[in-house]
Amino acid sequence: IKSGRIAFSSRWCDASQEAVLFTKRLLGKPVHRPPAERALQDVFFQKHLPEPEDPPLRFSLLDDLRTFRKQNKLKRASLTTIASLLADEHVKAARDIFISMDIDGDGTLCVAEMEKRLRKMKEEGKMDKDMRRKDVERVFRDFDSASGSLKDFTYTEFLAATFDRKTCLTEAVCREAFTTLDKNGDGTVDLGELHSGRLLGHIDMAELKETLEDLDENGDSVLDFPEYMEMLRSIDSKVVKTPKVVGETPDFGI
Repeated sequence: IKSGRIAFSSRWCDASQEAVLFTKRLLGKPVHRPPAERALQDVFFQKHLPEPEDPPLRFSLLDDLRTFRKQNKLKRASLTTIASLLADEHVKAARDIFISMDIDGDGTLCVAEMEKRLRKMKEEGKMDKDMRRKDVERVFRDFDSASGSLKDFTYTEFLAATFDRKTCLTEAVCREAFTTLDKNGDGTVDLGELHSGRLLGHIDMAELKETLEDLDENGDSVLDFPEYMEMLRSIDSKVVKTPKVVGETPDFGI
């Protein structure tokens, strides 16, 4: 091993060529050895390991993604913050689904990747009708864009859109998210605090003012915690239903 010259005895005669070459690479000089991540992608593993089974995809997931995109920026940002605070048990199923669909591993989910999963479900008899491309594109529509262009879902957006609202939107976790907006700690969030923070990204003052007015139920020009909770727990019913999936598909908490 120190010399970098590996001799294989007769006991290796039944080993595959892939196994021999892979072993040579691992036992070569350190400077030439592949890192663990690249080693796991070696043809030896890819050829012999069974293809992992896709985690169950519940039929309402597309509705959840589309509904998320239609929410105002404040709600989307808040749900993203909350998703980052959740215990692993509440996001594991969604994470597994995202990873299984993120074919190129770039941390985003695009229309083509979603279409591929839906086609596979149709071929396996798990979906009773074809999903048209325009229906999938509606899910990826960017409502912040004037042109209504398509926008990939990031990993954090995917988690924020799909975690179980009934289980996870507790007062404690919502209050923790609220404190990220309440800069001065007075128990309310005003227009200045919303505009000065980085959580909402780029947003013009007119849009921000309109959002605050819509959420401010008592007309005091600030957002208090009860109003914030009401925003988070409100449900947008204007959702185009997705094709029915054959059989009972568990939601696995997402």
